[in-house]
Amino acid sequence: SGKMGYALAKAAYQRGAQVVLISAGERPAFLPNSVKCIQVQTTSQMLEACIQYLPSVTGVVMAAAPADFRAQHISEQKIKKGSSKTMTLHLEETPDILRSLADHKLPRQLMIGFAAETSNLIEHARLKLQTKDLSMIVANDVSQTGIGFAVDTNQVTILRADGIVEQTIRTSKDAIAHIVLDHLYDMRRCRNEISKS
Repeated sequence: SGKMGYALAKAAYQRGAQVVLISAGERPAFLPNSVKCIQVQTTSQMLEACIQYLPSVTGVVMAAAPADFRAQHISEQKIKKGSSKTMTLHLEETPDILRSLADHKLPRQLMIGFAAETSNLIEHARLKLQTKDLSMIVANDVSQTGIGFAVDTNQVTILRADGIVEQTIRTSKDAIAHIVLDHLYDMRRCRNEISKS
């Protein structure tokens, strides 16, 4: 639904950030014109847009849940019913956007990912944090009612590469967005202090 991403874009704008929103959805009416919105339709297009804007940003927050697989062959024509009652659909993996961005990121950039899980929430999130070389991951159990996709509320566990962990209560996605940004700003402040010392 894009609701978490839109909440993050709005919260970042409210805090004075210059925001680029890359989304498969329509531009939300509540976002001001100064927020740059890039519309994409596929995972590959999202990756291309992210790579294009990566050099100019200090932080990346990937709240999208792009498809992990796509059809290997796409027919240009309607597939008609024939003598066969079954069809085999061959799938292939889509590009791993977070991994690709981590491979291209600059030392000054913070990379934040989301992990929508249905089991072993913390274990899967920690693995994603490490294998994708993230600064922080925001994990939520989307098997729970009122959490995750197409709803206005969320409950997350935030795991940072520096070892800090925070579990939120179930609250609005707007409130979750500000909690995520609190951590992003804190990590940036800590990084600036280290570079000055």
